[in-house]
Amino acid sequence: MTRPRQSITHVPLERLIAHPANIREDLGDLDDMAQSIREHGILQPLTATEHAESGHLLLLAGHRRLAAAQLAGLDVAPVVIRHDVTDPTEHLVLMLVENTQRLDINPIDRAETYDSLRISGLSIAEIARRTGTSYQTVHYYLNLLMLDDEERGEVRLGIRGVTKAMEQVRAERKAERVAADKRPVGRPPGKATKPYFGDTHPLAKAVRALCDHRGRPKVGTVGCGPCWEQAVRDDASPQIKTDIQEAL
Repeated sequence: MTRPRQSITHVPLERLIAHPANIREDLGDLDDMAQSIREHGILQPLTATEHAESGHLLLLAGHRRLAAAQLAGLDVAPVVIRHDVTDPTEHLVLMLVENTQRLDINPIDRAETYDSLRISGLSIAEIARRTGTSYQTVHYYLNLLMLDDEERGEVRLGIRGVTKAMEQVRAERKAERVAADKRPVGRPPGKATKPYFGDTHPLAKAVRALCDHRGRPKVGTVGCGPCWEQAVRDDASPQIKTDIQEAL
């Protein structure tokens, strides 16, 4: 008989082990959740996989629920056991997806988990595919890791918003590029200049004489592109012939 990918059962809390790579660095205040569990039980099962060496179950999702259940004095909890998850990299993927879907993961925790996946050998594109996220989103969060430890702590605690943090990261990256290239990034400010192919061009009169094409856009308000090209060719032809003759 083929072994199922997953099964659900009630498991003694003592058999559950918190994952050492748990995404959540801070489980937060558990009092309200513990009180809710006392009154209603655990409504959403935890997710775990089998720990091959100890025979315990390694928690993949539900670290706060487990801690609150212990605080509430429960002995068992409903657990979805994923029999098909054995790769440590896949552990991280599942923990990240579960927390992301619930929209309550801290942005720094999310960035650091993406980084752990990258360190494990996944490219940004692979991380995006396996977590169901866009490439741009993964890259966006990874940029937060340019912040120093104090700045990361401020984002983690909500003292500094993610938008403000990203503005700082972009400013620092721009400053680094300027320092590396010793030149400003982007188009330098300056006064508007007249177009080269315009009224003051030496061939403007010849182009006007050539161009009687209606409906074509005018280059420099003088004539259409093909007429400018023809005027340039006509002007260059005598010099080209002279150069050839001198070369011979």
